[in-house]
Amino acid sequence: MADLGTDAGHATLNLSTKVLELIGKLIDKIFDLIVKSKERGLVALEYKQAKTKAEQDVILRRLRSKAGLVTKDQMEKTGKERMNVGVQMSPEDMKLFSDIAKRYELPFYGLEVPGTDQKELGIFCEDLERFNLAYSRLSDEKILNKIQQDIDNLERKGVENLSDEEKDMLRNLKEAKQAKIDQITNNFNEEMDESIMKDAVLDDFGDLRKMDIQEGLDRLTGYNLSKPDSGDFVLASATKPGDYIKVHGFDDSFENEKGKKINYVRSQYDVYKNGELIKKFDDRRYVGRPKGYWESIKSEMSNILGNPKFFYKFKTESIYKSWEENVTKQNDQRMNNNTIESLKDELQKKGFGYENGNATLLNDVTAKDGTIIPKGQAIDKEFLVNVLGRSNEYTSFEQRQNLVEAFLIKQSMDSLEKSNELEEKLGLKKAEIVVEEDPAKVTQLKSEYDDLDKKLKAEKENIDRINDRRTRLIASREERNLSNSKEDHTRDDSREEHINENEQTFAQQTPDDWKSEIEKNRVDQAVKNNDMAVKGQTMEHADIAKDISDKTR
Repeated sequence: MADLGTDAGHATLNLSTKVLELIGKLIDKIFDLIVKSKERGLVALEYKQAKTKAEQDVILRRLRSKAGLVTKDQMEKTGKERMNVGVQMSPEDMKLFSDIAKRYELPFYGLEVPGTDQKELGIFCEDLERFNLAYSRLSDEKILNKIQQDIDNLERKGVENLSDEEKDMLRNLKEAKQAKIDQITNNFNEEMDESIMKDAVLDDFGDLRKMDIQEGLDRLTGYNLSKPDSGDFVLASATKPGDYIKVHGFDDSFENEKGKKINYVRSQYDVYKNGELIKKFDDRRYVGRPKGYWESIKSEMSNILGNPKFFYKFKTESIYKSWEENVTKQNDQRMNNNTIESLKDELQKKGFGYENGNATLLNDVTAKDGTIIPKGQAIDKEFLVNVLGRSNEYTSFEQRQNLVEAFLIKQSMDSLEKSNELEEKLGLKKAEIVVEEDPAKVTQLKSEYDDLDKKLKAEKENIDRINDRRTRLIASREERNLSNSKEDHTRDDSREEHINENEQTFAQQTPDDWKSEIEKNRVDQAVKNNDMAVKGQTMEHADIAKDISDKTR
């Protein structure tokens, strides 16, 4: 070993130190390269993942724009989780369902069912709600198609050539068709009623699915629903009753790329803003029609109307006009009496008082299920959330609406009182600014004035929101009143979702069957008792879907 006390020892130490330094630098460099190499690998991995995600998004957008029947492989490439819904369809039903699914931007695939000509449907898990809507529409269309086929078979004979029994049959078929369309409309409007009431109480809808006019166009137009025997129908905004779409449907045909004639129901849409016709749209089919055509005109119609979230369907334009006139008249009266005292009077006329900052019941109220809502009950948010959450078993539509309206009247009173106080403070602050001579104090006073002004503007915006909610509530009540007075039957607020046991037999009936049923007056009875429908066709999960499928196959 070297003697570190000698010159040679010092030289050896210096050399060793340099070597160690070089080794240290080399290790740092190697470590740095390793680290950078890992970073490069990580970046490459992230890039690959991002690229894959982008490619998957592109595939998903393409599938959404194409929609309808696609392959399982195409859906797998999106990376989205999929599920089989337990529903099997014949080739004929698959064709119709694929067409309907396009309106809902719903891609789906079919898996062969051994030993049958049917296929089991698969969808993206996130599309279960879309599937429920499209599947319900399929059930409705199958029933309407069957009725229309029987109508066409009779009309081809010529009305003058029909026997009295066949004329009765034809009349009953047309009534059954209109009854089915009315039932679909009533179900939709009832759903909108509940949306309006829940929105009036909750900042968010809670567990209630939100709606927009584009979905309304999907659900209420096209195919048989665009061609009711009653003529043109209307979709109208509940917030601005003068904004509406008039829909005219009629039979049409076109030749596809292969020269084959395709029959379909063509729909034309006249869009009105404040009662003035703004633009006409047409969903006609033709060779070369761009992809996403329906989505584009649907979006433009919605934009013209300000993308309304609350609206109703009216079976004729004349019924819509009556509704619009009634709603406008009531809203004008309400706005002309929009003072705290007039609101207190309105509360009292509706059976409510005003105590401790809440609307309260002046008398006991017997709910639909026999429960007594006691005198003095505060109509606050907590109480209404409970009421609306138990709407089908607890209170009637009219009771719920009265309670919600009392809640909104109370909110109007509170907001008006705050607004009046702020306006008074603003007036005093303005006077202080005028008489103050100290520039520094004037600056301070102006800042305080601006703060008060912002609070007043916010309160007035709140008043506008409450007024919009009351407008929708009035629109809801008038739609219900008009429907019950105009229709041959009133809507039963207590009826539950159910599967019409007559659907399968009805779908298989022939004109001879109809003749037999007319003799027994069973057609009218079916319309009255069962609404000729499958109201419970919407599914909450795949097990229910399977159950429904088993019953309808």
